[in-house]
Amino acid sequence: MIDMPDVQDLSEEQIRFIRAYLANGGNISDAARRASVGRRTYYNWMELPRFRNAFEEGKSIFFDFIEEKLIELVRKGNTRAIIFCASTRLADRGYGLPPRSSICSCCGKQMRRTRAARASLN
Repeated sequence: MIDMPDVQDLSEEQIRFIRAYLANGGNISDAARRASVGRRTYYNWMELPRFRNAFEEGKSIFFDFIEEKLIELVRKGNTRAIIFCASTRLADRGYGLPPRSSICSCCGKQMRRTRAARASLN
């Protein structure tokens, strides 16, 4: 279960929206639908410092939760989780994903990988 941010001074609609956002994995459209508010309402609320701060705090709590679960998977030896963490967190050590394009050594033009070359990476 994901903790709620400080929602003191928010309306019931705003609290319902933040709860829906945290419950559905961070999708704005789905959260708006579940909270029975329009997406435009969310963007208007983001102009209000109290809502924006509570929403950003909720996002931070949500991301901490995801990161905690990812670390648990890495500790359990989950290969995909290890590869994901290595490619995103250890790129500076050479574990990053290869670039989608490269520079030709003979002419200096940017080259795109062929579909077959990209498929061989998977």
